[in-house]
Amino acid sequence: MADSPDPSGHRVRTAVTIADKLHQLLAALVETRAAASGPSAGSP
Repeated sequence: MADSPDPSGHRVRTAVTIADKLHQLLAALVETRAAASGPSAGSP
C-alpha cells in the first residue's frame, strides 16, 4: 500500500475504506432496528 507515489490516491483509498466501514455499520444498525421492531418491518 505504501508504493503509491501520490498522496491523493492514498487519501481516496482511505475515504473508500471509511465509507465501506460506515456502510457496514449502517447496515448492521438497520438490521438491528428491523429485528427489534418485528419481522413485518424487516423486508425492504
